[in-house]
Amino acid sequence: MYTLGVLTTTLDVRDLLNARFAQSPLFELVAALRAFVSNRGRSEPPVPWLPSKEREFRQLEVHPSFVGLRDLFATPVGPSFLAPSNRRRMPSIDDELAAIEMTSPDELWRQLDEVAADASQLHAAHDDLPRRIVAGLRCAWDLVMAGHWNQVGTICTRDANWRAEQVAFRGWAAVITDIEPRSMIDGSVLTLPCDSNDTPALSNATGLILMPSALVGPGNVASFAEGDSFRLVYRARGIRAVPTGESEHKGVKALTELIGPRRTRVLLALELPTTTTQLATLLGTSLQSVSNHLQVLVAAALATKRRDGKTVIYSRTSLGDSLAEGT
Repeated sequence: MYTLGVLTTTLDVRDLLNARFAQSPLFELVAALRAFVSNRGRSEPPVPWLPSKEREFRQLEVHPSFVGLRDLFATPVGPSFLAPSNRRRMPSIDDELAAIEMTSPDELWRQLDEVAADASQLHAAHDDLPRRIVAGLRCAWDLVMAGHWNQVGTICTRDANWRAEQVAFRGWAAVITDIEPRSMIDGSVLTLPCDSNDTPALSNATGLILMPSALVGPGNVASFAEGDSFRLVYRARGIRAVPTGESEHKGVKALTELIGPRRTRVLLALELPTTTTQLATLLGTSLQSVSNHLQVLVAAALATKRRDGKTVIYSRTSLGDSLAEGT
């Protein structure tokens, strides 16, 4: 099973040697569904575009393919098949749904029973359970996530790339502490805190997987599969880059008056080192437009660029940081 909450575990040096970054389209979809189905009354949406999908979520709730699955997303604990163990860094949603479809009905029922999930509406489809679950998740993906996956995936990829670079310069201990400040490192043992007294510790881990997410809340979450890697899922940096359509607060308005609205969006999106293509995807604009704004920001010493092979990566300068952080 997996749980939305931080688990306690100890990882030795062998696990850190096998540590890596990964992302999961299915986990992002599940996080989005939980944000709506559980109706937790968040003070702010997990990502800016979620409020605009209210109509699609209402359509999904009554869709025949999804009706029987709705209650799976109403609690913070869910079956392991909704948090798959990925051997690839960037699997597609097709890869993850295919893994569910290849799982036996008995195993899926075992996982549902393990978390006491209310799956009463699925009992009639016992032998057809894998196909039924996949059909419901596919429907949810098409209605809610497909149109935004480029942005969501780019946020996750950009965060992972930046943190991987930080590992090279600062080491795993500094990066993990930055992700989860409450973690403790004692010799070769890493201990991650637990927010719940009844959350079990992970045993028989084979490595640490760090998964940036654009859809989890500000608090960190962790998921695991028994006998598999420990996966620490955390809120990715750079979510602010996605346009919200909401009223700008005083700091952003002041910066907008200084350098213009579109250039302000580009500067704020440079919270992490970014390519022109990534910026265009995040901001939903053309490559040429982004390139023009980047040239102006570089000329004004608000941004800098460097070449990594054939790729040009842009970052904010200290002056650019000062302006952006003032918003």
